[in-house]
Amino acid sequence: MTGVRIKSWPASLHKVATDIHFEDIMMNNVPLKVKISKVSYKNIKGTRFTPVAIKLICSKTFPCEGVEIANINLTWTKGNITSIYESVTPTIIGTQNPPICGASAPGVAAVGS
Repeated sequence: MTGVRIKSWPASLHKVATDIHFEDIMMNNVPLKVKISKVSYKNIKGTRFTPVAIKLICSKTFPCEGVEIANINLTWTKGNITSIYESVTPTIIGTQNPPICGASAPGVAAVGS
């Protein structure tokens, strides 16, 4: 199945992903090029194991639409933290750390297009 998935890494420590919903999906010979829309990241806080807080890479052919990012506060214990965005222009709500999609703040970077 290519259209919907949740991936975990074999070497990951025991963690939990919960309350994730996939509903009313009809797929018929879906190619790898799947358009992503109506996705939200809300009220995420804590520390990261890597310097990348959020990584949302969308297709140049089928950019992500309807993405909402609200109240993110993530840090990396070893230094500056960044977020990476490609082919998406999210709606930003509330406070963001790191700043989202090119916004800047001292000690924090965001990369995106």
